[in-house]
Amino acid sequence: MISEDVLSALEAELREEIESITLFPDAAPTLHALQARGIKVALCSNLAAPYGPPVLDLLPFQPDFCAWSYEAGAVKPQPEIYQYLCEGIACQPDEVLMIGDTIEADMIGPRKFGMHGYHLDRHATTSNSAESVRSLSDVLTLMAARH
Repeated sequence: MISEDVLSALEAELREEIESITLFPDAAPTLHALQARGIKVALCSNLAAPYGPPVLDLLPFQPDFCAWSYEAGAVKPQPEIYQYLCEGIACQPDEVLMIGDTIEADMIGPRKFGMHGYHLDRHATTSNSAESVRSLSDVLTLMAARH
């Protein structure tokens, strides 16, 4: 059993961590630009349940769908979470462009599933456009190249 003091301390740590979450400066403008183009916006995340609502509160608008691992019953890079995402936004895998900061979960896993996955590497000095992007705004360039 966990003592009340330990539980309270853990809950306080969790609250503090959640309150420290912020969006990167390129997130809102990129999301607005995608929405203005009529492109569906979704989240696919392995975040734990307590983080979901606070993250959504930070976004400039509610995504068309959220594929939270705790709701999907699968975690990235398991194909079941990508299937859950595709069903949730009513798209085929080859119609989905996925961007994320984890190579296996956000690039390799989605690509194996048939999606267009890219690694978001904010620390890269150059961008290998076939593999990674350096900012979320690069998504707009990728979208323009696809159409």
